[in-house]
Formats: sequence, structure tokens, C-alpha cells
Amino acid sequence: MALLQQRIVDFHRDGFLVLPEWLPPETVRRLLHGLKREFSEPIDTEEAKLRGELVARLWRPRLFERGVEFEELVDFPATIELMEAILGPQCHLIAMNALKTGPGDGISGWHADEEVRFPWPADLPRDPRVATPSLVINMNYYLVDVDENLGPTQLVPGSHRAGRQPTATDMDGQGNPTFEGRSMHSATGKAGTAVMWHDQVWHRGATKRLERRYPLGSAGGIREALDLATVLPLYRLRPAARGSPACQPHAPATAGASPP
Repeated sequence: MALLQQRIVDFHRDGFLVLPEWLPPETVRRLLHGLKREFSEPIDTEEAKLRGELVARLWRPRLFERGVEFEELVDFPATIELMEAILGPQCHLIAMNALKTGPGDGISGWHADEEVRFPWPADLPRDPRVATPSLVINMNYYLVDVDENLGPTQLVPGSHRAGRQPTATDMDGQGNPTFEGRSMHSATGKAGTAVMWHDQVWHRGATKRLERRYPLGSAGGIREALDLATVLPLYRLRPAARGSPACQPHAPATAGASPP
């Protein structure tokens, strides 16, 4: 419980968490195998028209419809416990997407997701005792080792409190934003690491620089991740319904379902 409470404090202070060894190796292996299957098939034509060629090449949506290994991730106990501790028990899953980038790829523009939810006047002081409410949280699972060459998720600590998008005046000498004196953090990590962030924190996916090969046919120096854009699951899939769209409201996480 002390570790869970510390994670909550750190999340509200920084706007993100980097969680090593969050997924067990066997889960990582199964998810990688599932992504190999999904990226070997073309994306749905209508989806490609809607999203454009680049996104159609890099991205696969609604993975909970695409295989048991992805369904099982929906109600991963450690993630549910942490999300419900921050968002409350009525939170729900809104997306489960996969991103697969090659050399030169990356979502490299600095941004807060969607619209600015809590605008803040520049001349009004912020009280550190008041947390910026969390309405949407992203959970990015690394399925391969991600170093600086593979384009890690990068985040600016505390910037979820900015109440605006980053501007040119926020940039340091390297072209990365700072907020209240705090510089960018590169969330590197081994396979199985999870990176969780408040959707209002300034972040980007750095451009991938190197070509490299990984097991299970994931070639081309790919940074593969399952990106749970989440307000985590109001529904869990029934065990008997794995592989079908049936679902039911979930029960609270059990005492034995604590994070690693």
C-alpha cells in the first residue's frame, strides 16, 4: 500500500510514471506475437481512409477485438489497481492501440493530448497542494527494450499543471520544452516497462534513429508498444467469453492483485 500511495504522489507531482518490469516476460512474448500477426495484415480500408497512409502503416486500433492476448491485457490487475486509485472505480477503457515505428518515424511534436482541459492564466500562481484533475491517463507498454535510439516516449515533468500547450518560449537550447525549471525526461526502459502519463502533460514520441532486429519477426528497429489510452476498464471480459465481444462489469481488484 505504501508503494501504491507513493506512486500516486509521484504521478500528481510529475504527471507521469515509469514502471519497470510491469508486464511479466511471458505476457510480453504473447503480445509481441499478437502484434506480429496484426501488422502482417493490412489495416481495414475504411480505417486507412479515415486515418491516412502514415497512420495506417504505423498504427493498429481496437486491439481488444483482435485476440485473446489483447483481451487479457484489458483487465491486467496491477494496471487496474493503479488506475482506479487515481481515477476512481467508475473509470473505463477508451482505446487500445498498437504503434510500430521504423527509422525516421516518430510522433515528434511536443503536445498535450486533445484539448487543454484546465486553462490557467499566466499571471496566476499555482498552489502545489492542488492536483490537476486526471480525466484521461495513457499507459504505454514497451514490448522491446527501448533506448534513446529507438525513440522513447519523452515527457516534461510537472507540465500537466501548465494549463496550455507548449510554445516556442518554453524551449531550451535543444528545442525541448521546460516547465518551472524542469527539463525533459526520456522514458527509456526494458521490455515489460510501462510508461503512464496524464493526458495534459507535455510529451512526444522521439524520432527513431537506428535499425535493429528483434525476435518474433518484429524487424526494422521497431519500437512496439501497446498504448492503452485509458480511463481503465469499467468492463472486464468474462473468461468464458474470451475471443468474443461479450463482457460484464468487473469486480474490484483482489488483495493479491498488487503491482509488481
